[in-house]
Amino acid sequence: MDFSPDLVADLASLTAALGRPETDLQTVIEQLADQMLAAVPSFAGLSVAVSPGEDRFTASAVVGPGSVEPILASVRLTLGDAGEPGVATSIVFYAHTAGAMVDLAADLRWALGLKSEAFSFDDGSPQEMPEPGSSGLDGLSQVHRGIGILVDQGFEPGEADDELTRLGEVAGTSRLAAAEALVRRVTTRHDPPAA
Repeated sequence: MDFSPDLVADLASLTAALGRPETDLQTVIEQLADQMLAAVPSFAGLSVAVSPGEDRFTASAVVGPGSVEPILASVRLTLGDAGEPGVATSIVFYAHTAGAMVDLAADLRWALGLKSEAFSFDDGSPQEMPEPGSSGLDGLSQVHRGIGILVDQGFEPGEADDELTRLGEVAGTSRLAAAEALVRRVTTRHDPPAA
């Protein structure tokens, strides 16, 4: 396996990017996919799922134009809080060759100082590769905007997060719906009158 320092650096960039909403995560994920293809010739793609609290988004990258070969190997890397309390993160790496992810997992475990429990392997049966792209990022962006509005109103960031949850509970809805309502109120207040 051609395990380059760039692969570890790109995985570290992804982990760091998860806590920065201004980062273009899809680009970081595609860069990581390019490094994976260099390390694992039968690499097919990857999928990232991030769940900060009750919010969730996923992003995937598929290598090449979409192969007809079945996905015969995968390994899920669970990063736990990825440096952000309450943020669960997992990355699934897919390959066309059975067993292709064993060496990768061992190398990542060593390079990143992870415990073996951070990795879970598939059962060897053919799998479906997720569609490329992302989902949930718009909602997560709205939640971040709502938190930003509350911070602008005087809340500390942690308090703003709790307040957004409380607003959703009081309204009998989700954090996302509460954030969208906050954004609408602020946007409506700042819109210029129609001519």
